[in-house]
Amino acid sequence: MQGPTIFTAYNVVRLLGNILVLLLVCFGGALAGTSTYVLVLYENIAEVFGRYVFYGCLYAVLACGIFAIVLGLFAFYDFTQENRFTTILTVVSSICLFTIVLILGIILFSYPRTMQDRVLQAMTSTLPEYGQTNQMTKAWDMMQSFLRCCAIYNLDWHAYKNTVWFRTTNMQLHEKDVLLPVIAETVHHSSCVSVASPFYLSVPQSCCYTLLDALTGYPTDTYRDQTRCQNWQYGPPLYTDGPHNDALYY
Repeated sequence: MQGPTIFTAYNVVRLLGNILVLLLVCFGGALAGTSTYVLVLYENIAEVFGRYVFYGCLYAVLACGIFAIVLGLFAFYDFTQENRFTTILTVVSSICLFTIVLILGIILFSYPRTMQDRVLQAMTSTLPEYGQTNQMTKAWDMMQSFLRCCAIYNLDWHAYKNTVWFRTTNMQLHEKDVLLPVIAETVHHSSCVSVASPFYLSVPQSCCYTLLDALTGYPTDTYRDQTRCQNWQYGPPLYTDGPHNDALYY
């Protein structure tokens, strides 16, 4: 007596469908988990890039991830239990998800310059508030330490001269609204010598490079040359932007 055939065309299609559904659920879970992780742990970054751009992108990714998970569950039920309603719902939902992803891709491909200008505008408007509020300061410190960069273009310290941090850090204690001199005059062996002011800081600590761990490759808490980064022995370079700032060891 011959038993029922297992490897029929219907069973093969259902098996392949369940595998695709599993991949779809995993993909949706990865999107939802990553966006939630960033929203919870890196919420302060919104202060740097702008709340509308930051939260808009993250919530869009989170919505697509949740939608993909729900779509995968419906599709799994459809492949397991034949139901015309779930079949129609799965097909319509798949078309909607594909359309949304296609539209987002077209927007990102067609308007990269516009989005870049929006991010640059947000960073330019938020950097002057560095040192004014704890939330803004932590956001910039977190971003600069993680990305190993400084300020907006990563090649200039001039942007920090317009921040609240720069004015409060380099202000004279006894003279209001007067900044510390970059070069201080000292008397050495009956002669006047110009040296860098030891209290003048060009950039915050988060702008300075840290050494990398030899095993993991991740940044450590040990700075390569913090003194030279924040207070160069000859004072800040004459040029406030461009490759001349390599001497600051950003």
